Amino acid sequence: MKETGDRIDELNRQVDLINELVGSLKIDDASASAKIIEKISLVYASLNTVKAQFKSHKKSLSSREMQEEFGAQFNLLNQTMLNAVENSETPAQCEDNLTKILVTIQELEAKFGDFEEYMTKLEEKREAVTAVFENKKLELVEQVNRKTSNLAGSAEKIISGISGKLNSFKTIEEINGYFVSDRMVMRVRDIIGELKEFGDAIKSEELAGKLKSLENEAVRQLKDRIELFTDDENVISLGGFKFMVNKQSFGFTTVFKDKKIYYHITGSDYFEPVDDPVEGLLGLAVLHE
Repeated sequence: MKETGDRIDELNRQVDLINELVGSLKIDDASASAKIIEKISLVYASLNTVKAQFKSHKKSLSSREMQEEFGAQFNLLNQTMLNAVENSETPAQCEDNLTKILVTIQELEAKFGDFEEYMTKLEEKREAVTAVFENKKLELVEQVNRKTSNLAGSAEKIISGISGKLNSFKTIEEINGYFVSDRMVMRVRDIIGELKEFGDAIKSEELAGKLKSLENEAVRQLKDRIELFTDDENVISLGGFKFMVNKQSFGFTTVFKDKKIYYHITGSDYFEPVDDPVEGLLGLAVLHE
């Protein structure tokens, strides 16, 4: 095809050269000049006919070739899209893969821009691809939200359990060792890492802050207890004074004392006389029951 086109172009140049040459000659015989010009016109007419036929044939072949190529490229685009959607496991991957597909569509539009029917199909494909990836991204976002919520809830429960265990430690070294090696503390830290991988920096930082605050608070309370209590846990020391600590549970009752009825808080020296004898007797009756 290319060789034929080059041959036609060469013939066209040669005829142009002859035409220029004849035009430059001074021919006295008008009849002879007219015949030469007529012959050149006939050659031009024949050449133009050949060129038109060649162009039409070339366009026909090109159209069939383009149709075959577009069909192959369009099928490849469909398969690439399906594969990209399937392999998109995060919202960020959805964005990246969508961008790649749209770039491919733009390249096809540039290549087949002279064919209106192809442009229509590519525009429809662009809209369909965008919708598919948007739906996949929304689905993945919902999945991530469910996972992060479940992980955060699990970590909160573990932290609550850790908080109840801290009062049993007697030294700061025990607290530090617990936060370094305990399996439950390690699980909370693993969850914090997983939340970061899912892109939920807020929840991960919140849990990390709670865990650190829990450790700091446990150390602070233990220091306070060490400074406040003497070797005997029932005695606290404030400055140069020592005070007994009563750890008995308080109760409220009425007692008969010095021929009178008193309200009394058990385990203490609190006695309050009952002004209403009837109320006091009722209280005693309830106690005796």
